[in-house]
Amino acid sequence: MLRELGGRTRAGLCISLAVWCGLGVGCHGGNKAEGETLESRVRAYWSAKVAGDDLRAYEFEDLAVTGKMSRNQYVRGRSPMLRYHDYEIKSVEQQGEEAKVKVAVRYEFRYPTFPPLVSSMVLTDTWTLHDGVWYRHFKDDGPASAKRMG
Repeated sequence: MLRELGGRTRAGLCISLAVWCGLGVGCHGGNKAEGETLESRVRAYWSAKVAGDDLRAYEFEDLAVTGKMSRNQYVRGRSPMLRYHDYEIKSVEQQGEEAKVKVAVRYEFRYPTFPPLVSSMVLTDTWTLHDGVWYRHFKDDGPASAKRMG
């Protein structure tokens, strides 16, 4: 089909395709996260967790760039009994390429034979900069690493 097009039309098509890809509309490539602020990345991560979108949340974990755990392993490791309801960023302390972010989360545990347990806690997440993009340092957060809110 391109052979049938004239030189000008072919050049215009190539330029349009390059612009389309550069905007991230039609092609996957480049790092769209580069240039995002730490706080916007934290919000996007916790919004994905609240939505129950573990595939999306994985994109914010350092596992996505270190390769220590595949996306499938990450998703399989998430408990369907734990559901996050909401979050609030309490503080952000950035020092160079590392940041400590305190986040208050409200969550629910659902056990098959018990009524749901709804509670809250404050987590301290560590975020690190990898090639200009902020990623959450993956660890299995649990009650031992959190301060319960009263």
